[in-house]
Amino acid sequence: MGKHWVIAIGINQYQWLPQLPYAANDTNAFSSWFRNSLSIGRVYHLADICSEVIVDGGAALPGQPTYANIKQFLQLRFSTPFLEPDDVLWFLFSGHGLQFVDRDYLMCADSEPMQAEQTAIAINDLVSCLKRGGTEKIVLLLDACHSQVQPFGQGFGTDPEDVIAIFGSHFGQMSQQIDQIQQGVFTYALLESLRSLNSTRTDHLEELYSALCNQMTYLCEKYALTPQTPRLRVPSSLVPASISTPQFDDRSIEILAPLLAKQRMEELTLKSMPW
Repeated sequence: MGKHWVIAIGINQYQWLPQLPYAANDTNAFSSWFRNSLSIGRVYHLADICSEVIVDGGAALPGQPTYANIKQFLQLRFSTPFLEPDDVLWFLFSGHGLQFVDRDYLMCADSEPMQAEQTAIAINDLVSCLKRGGTEKIVLLLDACHSQVQPFGQGFGTDPEDVIAIFGSHFGQMSQQIDQIQQGVFTYALLESLRSLNSTRTDHLEELYSALCNQMTYLCEKYALTPQTPRLRVPSSLVPASISTPQFDDRSIEILAPLLAKQRMEELTLKSMPW
């Protein structure tokens, strides 16, 4: 059984794009969940709320999600292989995405839409970098279609090669947030799905995706949002059943209890309100 490694990047504050309210909340909750996994390797979190990110060897890099900081982190962390073949690498991005000149980009805090080639992270370049880590078991979680108006097209136009990717919304849909919970639909549903799978001791990606679809449908109906459904892309070289999800023992669940209790209290409060 391999370990789980996490890279989470959440961006609320953009210099050249609309601000996002809960992207950093999403990646913070996701990082907190994985840190208590039974088989965690490391969690690397870059977001507006992060002053630094520590890479192996003790080097402290700036944690703000600018283009230079993200690029520096990726270059340093993936300069040599550090993962085992059975390890799973989870990469969560919550922020803006852009299609520009037939390439898809993740927009950093200071990325300029008209200069995406020089100031944003191309997804294919990202995948090439992640694959240098040493494992083929890479899962991209991309919640990046938050804007309905883009100068060069809506959302992503191509799928990354050789990795599993779960997109936060389907073609033509927008990634939405739940103001009452202060999280995005995709990440909140993802954490709820991980929690439900842990309670049943189910630990494969295909079960996670099925639970995620059901949970997102439920949340959109509950909070009167437009439909938002995830999209799964699996390369022919990988089988979803070969990707395990993290599991937690009773002690880990106790540590996570405050986070889960906060979510439950918010839901109970909402149910009592006269909508």
